[in-house]
Formats: sequence, structure tokens, C-alpha cells
Amino acid sequence: MSWYTMQAPEPGAPRATINIIGKIGRDWYDDGGVDLEEFLAQLNSFANVTEIEVVIASNGGSYLIGLAIYNALRASSATIITRILSEASSAASIIFLAGEERHTPPNTLSLIHDPANVLYGVFTAEELNAMAADLQIIKQQAAGIYEERSNLSRDEALALMAADSLLTGQDLFD
Repeated sequence: MSWYTMQAPEPGAPRATINIIGKIGRDWYDDGGVDLEEFLAQLNSFANVTEIEVVIASNGGSYLIGLAIYNALRASSATIITRILSEASSAASIIFLAGEERHTPPNTLSLIHDPANVLYGVFTAEELNAMAADLQIIKQQAAGIYEERSNLSRDEALALMAADSLLTGQDLFD
């Protein structure tokens, strides 16, 4: 099952809807999800739309795909409205922050955490240190987005990320 759907507007309609439901990116176990190229092609097909609502119920997935979606939505000429249905965790919380207008019922959840890698194979100390350095860059980048687009300072964001914090939508985004 695809982790997102898009509802194409009627010709000339000013509003489109994107539903991000489930894992962001391809799932390693069942090859579910849709690649970024397909997502962006469909997003770009909304040429004359003035408003895009992004509805999210996702426990996250690939940070880099989530970041690309965030950047694509922020670059859109349409007004972006984001809405959490149940959960916008991990990479999905970054996508949620792309909204110029954001809606979170008080019973929604968002998990923010430090970035992590899944490793398979044999690695040298130097390779592991390089991976750790890359994760530190991603961590600072994510903290900067939380600082810029939420009510958190960078230090607050970093502390919450380090603690693997489960927050209500209102805690993070009001």
C-alpha cells in the first residue's frame, strides 16, 4: 500500500489534498511506499492549485525523503495547510512543519528523536565514526527546522530529540 495518496483537483479547482498515511519512503520489508521521484512528479502536476492540504497519519520513515518533501512543499507557490490525523512522528513531524497553516487536535501525537542508522555488515572504526559525524549533521539540521518552524528553541529541540520524546501535537506545534 502506498504511504501517501493525492487527490487531483477538478480542472480549475483551487485546492488539492495529499494524504500521507503510514511509512514515508519505501518499506524494507514489503517494498511498500512510493519513491520521491513519483511523489514530486505528482506534486508538480498541481500547477494551478492555490492551496494544498497535507493530511498526516505517519510514524515516520526516511528523514531524507521527509526533508525533500518538506522542502518541496515549502517551495510550492500554493498555500500549504498541514493537518495531523493521529500521529506525525519522526520524519513526518518535519513534513508537518512545512505547513503555513497547521492543525493538530489535542489528542494527536508526535515523536521526535535523534537520527539513527540501521547497519548491516562489517565496518571499521573510521567508517563508524564517519557515520556518527553524518548523524550529527542531520541532528543539527532537524533541530534547526524545529527551531524555525515550531515553538521550540534549538536547545529545547535537541534535548527533546535526545530523550526520544513523545509529545502531543499541541506541545510541539502551538
